[in-house]
Amino acid sequence: MQHAGGWIAPNAVAASLAFPLCRKQTPPVANPMKLTIIQTGDVPASLRGQFGPYAKMFERMFDQSGQGFSQDVVAVSDGAPFPDLGPVEGIVITGSAAGVYDDFARL
Repeated sequence: MQHAGGWIAPNAVAASLAFPLCRKQTPPVANPMKLTIIQTGDVPASLRGQFGPYAKMFERMFDQSGQGFSQDVVAVSDGAPFPDLGPVEGIVITGSAAGVYDDFARL
């Protein structure tokens, strides 16, 4: 996905790799985008202490871009309903440690 400020990472793995790229401060855009982060799972316990939850990874990355993005987090993995897409400006869907054959409740 591309925004006026550059590329937006499509998943948490790419986001963690993109942190160094986001450290370069660029002038903020006139009308910063409001992003909706759809959290589909949790970071594996063994990595949580180092990286934090997926939503926080994205929030840090977007904050470091200097573009003034605002974010809403919708934790569908915790049962939150998907947002109405009408007012949504941009969506980021996080990764998940769960696989398709894991025994989790359906979203």
